[in-house]
Amino acid sequence: MAYGINVYNEYGEEVLEMAFPTLYNYAAGSTTTWESLRATGISDATTAGYGTLAHYERDGAYTTELYTTAARSQVACEVPSYTEVSTGKALIHPEMNLQVGDIPFYDVGTYGLLTSYCMLHDGFSDSTPAGGIGICEIEGNNSVAYVIASNREPITPTEAYGVQLFDSSAARTFDSRQPHFAIYDHFYVSKAIMELVIERDITINLNLSESHTDFKVAAFNHLSQATWTGGARFQPMIKKVDSDTISISRNNAGTSTETGTYRLSSYDTIIIVGR
Repeated sequence: MAYGINVYNEYGEEVLEMAFPTLYNYAAGSTTTWESLRATGISDATTAGYGTLAHYERDGAYTTELYTTAARSQVACEVPSYTEVSTGKALIHPEMNLQVGDIPFYDVGTYGLLTSYCMLHDGFSDSTPAGGIGICEIEGNNSVAYVIASNREPITPTEAYGVQLFDSSAARTFDSRQPHFAIYDHFYVSKAIMELVIERDITINLNLSESHTDFKVAAFNHLSQATWTGGARFQPMIKKVDSDTISISRNNAGTSTETGTYRLSSYDTIIIVGR
């Protein structure tokens, strides 16, 4: 463009450009297990006068199950509650607030991130709520804090001052009155590296370009694991080492029994660091 304003950091990198949307700190919370979220739905359905299975059963089929081992999965969404989406079937679904482009970032300072991805629905019928949720597995099945980074503006500002940027279509791309979320690092980790971590118990350290004590991590397609039918389940765990470093190390989320049939699945993973 031949007009507008650009902002650069000390390294000469462009950090703000009027033609591109800004990431805002759209929502924050703590993950909850899918089992716990589903129990809330049972309670809500019962209170509303529906059968206790009305929140997830339709025509004899489950409509909102994620895992058969539901207690291992953690959920991140804007509002971890249930809503009725079909008056005809009286289905009560979990709120699925994420939209395309929203990114869940997780706090990996105390517990490591074993799995993460997003599940999105397009709302193609009244029995499927629109939106999505972040799904992750956490070391020890613990709850962790998360932030949803989005180009959606999270609040209605009350201040009459500040800076705004608009693109050539007059769409607002930046508002200084909004809570912002800054990305300052990203890493590409190949499936071959994930296999080394899993099979040879190797720890990989990733050095951040900036030092921050309060950063969070997003990891796309973080699904690699090795399992034995005897019960062992190895996964590459992403965890904060200190203010300058994150590591990828092997975690056994199953039993110690490495017997029976062995299966390995590994994937390239993009890790993004922000605050």
